[in-house]
Amino acid sequence: GDTWVRFLEEPEMHTNTKVVFFLAARYAHRPAFLGLAVATQVSLTVNKSSLLRFYREAYRTIRNYSKDALIVLDGSLLPMDAVLNDFREVATDLHVYFGLLPTLPASE
Repeated sequence: GDTWVRFLEEPEMHTNTKVVFFLAARYAHRPAFLGLAVATQVSLTVNKSSLLRFYREAYRTIRNYSKDALIVLDGSLLPMDAVLNDFREVATDLHVYFGLLPTLPASE
């Protein structure tokens, strides 16, 4: 199914930004903290400009607490290297569901 796309609309976007702030502030200085995954399974129907704005805000928020934390973003919607080329220590995540592929006939 599709991800709930209203997470980029107010007041949800503000709430989600506050969650990123809370997690970064609470965990960024702990020895086991590697980074945060931010909205990594996004619906194809989401507004890409709003998603980019959310990613930029989340990136700035996390970077306020950690200069080298790994930040994981969705890799299926945006050409990340072209759009987010000023981001550092960022990985993209692509969810591939092989169970949704057509079934191939059994070989004999």
